Amino acid sequence: MVVFGGLVVVALAYGGWQLREAPVPTRAGDRVALVATDRPNDVIALDTAQGRDLVRRYVAQVERVAEDGARVVVIPEKTFLADERSLPVLAGPLARVAREHGADVVAGLVMSRGGTLYNVALDFPAGGGEPVEYIKKHLIPGLEDALRPGGGLVFAPGTRWGLIICKDLDHPDLVRSYRAAGATALLAPAWDFGGDGWLHSRMAVVRGVENGLAIARPARAGQVLVSDPNGRIVAEAATTDAEFVEVTAALPAPAAPTLYARLGDWFAWLSVALLVLALVPVPRRRRAV
Repeated sequence: MVVFGGLVVVALAYGGWQLREAPVPTRAGDRVALVATDRPNDVIALDTAQGRDLVRRYVAQVERVAEDGARVVVIPEKTFLADERSLPVLAGPLARVAREHGADVVAGLVMSRGGTLYNVALDFPAGGGEPVEYIKKHLIPGLEDALRPGGGLVFAPGTRWGLIICKDLDHPDLVRSYRAAGATALLAPAWDFGGDGWLHSRMAVVRGVENGLAIARPARAGQVLVSDPNGRIVAEAATTDAEFVEVTAALPAPAAPTLYARLGDWFAWLSVALLVLALVPVPRRRRAV
C-alpha cells in the first residue's frame, strides 16, 4: 500500500506541475474549429433529400468558421453515407470551401466501394487538391461488423496533424505510432452514445497526455473538445446544447516526447513481472533438529 500510495502522489504532483503554464499554440494562425450536430443523430445517405439538406447546413457552418480564420475544420464520424456516385454531393462544396478559404476540412462518413463499407475520415486540403482518406482501424464489435477495418497512418497534407477516428483513440499503440511518425496533433471525428460522452472524451485526452499530443475531437451525442498535451481542456461543448455546436481554439503545440512515447508499456510489464515474482512460493529452510 505504501508503494501504491507513493506512486499516486508522484503522479498527481507531476500532473499539477505540468499544468502550471498556459497551452502554447503551434504557431500563429493555427486555429481548429470543430462543428457538430445531433439533429439528426444518424448516418444520412447523400443521395437523399435529407442528405442534401444536411450537407447544406454543414457547409454553411464550415464556411462561416473558415471565414473567421480556422485553419482546419473537423466534423464528426459517420455523418454521411456515400458511394462513388453520391460522394460529389459532399466533396464538391467542401473542396470549394477548403480551396477558397485555405482551410483543411475533415469529414467523417461511411463509404461504400464495391459492396464493402468503410468508416473513413476525408481531408479536403487547404488550397485544393485531391482529398486524403483515413480508414478507421479499430471497429466496435457488434455495431460495426459490416464494416472493413483499415490500417496505416494518414496526415493532413502539408501538416503533422494525424487523422484518427473515435474508438481508435482507445488503443495506445496506434497513438504511439502516430507520435513516432512525427504527429503534433490528432484530428479525431467521433460518435458517442450520449451517456458515455464525457468518459470517452477523457479517454481520448489521456492518449494525448501519454504521447504529448493535442487532441481535436468533435463527437456527435457527446463532447466536442480540444485538449492540450498535458490534458488541459482548451475548449469544450456538449452537442445537446444547440442545433449546431461549435468549438474554436488555437491548436496547442506538442510537448516533448514523453517517457511513454519513447518506451511504451514498460511500467505495466514490470508490474506484471513483479506480481508473478511475488506469487512464486519461496522454499523455506528446515531447521536442524
